[in-house]
Amino acid sequence: MTTVNPAGWPLVRLGDYVKVVAGPAFKSAEFVEGEEHVRLLRGDNVIQGRLRWDGVKRWAGDVQERYHLQEDDVVIAMDRPWIEAGLKWAWIQKQDLPAYLVQRVARLRATEGLDQKFLRYVIASPDFTAYIKPIVTGATVPHISGGQIEAHRFPVPPLPTQRKIAAILSAYDDLIENNTRRVRVLEEMARALYREWFVEFRFPGHEQAEFVEDEQGRRPKGWVVQTVAQTFSILGGATPSKAEPEFWEGGDINWYTPSDITKSGRVYQDESQALITFKGLSRSSATLFPAYSVMMTSRATIGAIGINTTPATVNQGFIVGLPNERFPLQVMRQWFAANVEQFIGLASGATFKEISKSTFKAINVVVPPAELVHRFEAAAATWGRAVENLERRNANLRRTRDLLLPRLVSGELDVSALNVRGPGLETEDEQTREEAVA
Repeated sequence: MTTVNPAGWPLVRLGDYVKVVAGPAFKSAEFVEGEEHVRLLRGDNVIQGRLRWDGVKRWAGDVQERYHLQEDDVVIAMDRPWIEAGLKWAWIQKQDLPAYLVQRVARLRATEGLDQKFLRYVIASPDFTAYIKPIVTGATVPHISGGQIEAHRFPVPPLPTQRKIAAILSAYDDLIENNTRRVRVLEEMARALYREWFVEFRFPGHEQAEFVEDEQGRRPKGWVVQTVAQTFSILGGATPSKAEPEFWEGGDINWYTPSDITKSGRVYQDESQALITFKGLSRSSATLFPAYSVMMTSRATIGAIGINTTPATVNQGFIVGLPNERFPLQVMRQWFAANVEQFIGLASGATFKEISKSTFKAINVVVPPAELVHRFEAAAATWGRAVENLERRNANLRRTRDLLLPRLVSGELDVSALNVRGPGLETEDEQTREEAVA
């Protein structure tokens, strides 16, 4: 007798509809450089619900067709599948292709009777995460197997219902991706303008500018070379004692760790995962700094950058720059981003690399004339506000989607009477979409 859930949907094994395929091993000595070569999707590239391609490895040789990834493939990291933010899974989008599957990454493609996009939300559901988390084994390298993935049991509705559920949830994902593309464009505009004016020195009026060259390098005459310490203030961070509950319980002060920055995929940070109390702040060496400072991770992963939108503090893994009139927020943020390789080169440490505050303070900064700085800041600040709004909108969309997802894939919310057409909902209005399934 087939077991059914409260919605009357049969409970089935994932392996009844999906064959898990893992990729082959690729020799690191044969990795190649150049965007014309195909990306290799490794476990390090898989984050919770998304892919991260920085540091990607590439391949120039032939690879069997079965390891070629396709749009809408679902992938799960089989080694270290669990991170602080959740399960390491994602789905392949058009902009991720071409790409090849690598060893110890699972690829899931639905067979007849299971909609591929519905499969995406089965894997994204809290039930699947709750199933995977306790079965991860291995002291050195925590891992899961393809057989364990296939053994997961879940309720499967009729195909028309699967497609309706997938259409509702993918409508949110489509909006998120559209906003994300807009963010990428705005970010590239700011980077390109900074590079054009302050790195290539093709700023307005550069044709008439005089240039000087000395031990600090070539630069326009009148541009000042000075140290970070002479240009802007920096701060470090600290961790209040975890042995003191009153430092943490009921806290309302944002206290960022590097994982807040690296796992969020956002520039503008509204809230940290952990919050501390005023007592925790006052009885530790943590320092509260103003909103719209530049937070850069300074150890292990060096150079991940975030901007806090509220007064905040950080742990020891950061250098925080405080913008000022002469070196304002967007100029500072782009200067940090443009010099990450230099920061990494100056880092030291046996266990993990770290750039110290004293080393950072001694770095030279070429400071352009105030009028040019303010012209750049005016343009980049407009783009920055747009990025902040888009990122916040995406956070709200994700929250709504994540609230709906478990109720939809379990059948708690009945969609049978909902008129859903095409790949998304009938209406393009975000509010109507949310109300339609509330």
